[in-house]
Amino acid sequence: MISTTALLIDGTGRFLLQLRDQRPDIVNPGRWGSFGGRVEPHETDERETPEEGFLREMEEELGWRPRAYALYDATPYRSLPPEDVRLQLIYVYAAAVDVPPDALVLGEGQAMEFFPPKGLPASTVPALRGLIERFAAETMYQEMMERAAGAR
Repeated sequence: MISTTALLIDGTGRFLLQLRDQRPDIVNPGRWGSFGGRVEPHETDERETPEEGFLREMEEELGWRPRAYALYDATPYRSLPPEDVRLQLIYVYAAAVDVPPDALVLGEGQAMEFFPPKGLPASTVPALRGLIERFAAETMYQEMMERAAGAR
């Protein structure tokens, strides 16, 4: 299974997170997570690329298409519970949030909110917390923050 996830950064360096729905049929219900989802080869006439999947998910989940984005990483991930044997390959994209927050429309989840990397909620998905900590030490983080700040 191939998925995408987004590290969405505003001009002050905060990350936009999604409070996931409280449903037993999804991974990490009720936790703060990232926006993104599965790359669906059947959603287009041709096989959808990870980049196309990332952009589609941003439009579906936020009503927005980032102008400044880049692939940060591709990493394997095994979701919980342990009986779920599917191994995912997750493409991690970083994007500058280049619009005012009120221009974003929440299309999935209970809420969305910006958090500084050192001020993530206790209920943040653990793997995402580690990813954000690692990413915040990279030059790409500074670049996306500057792109977001310059877009306003």
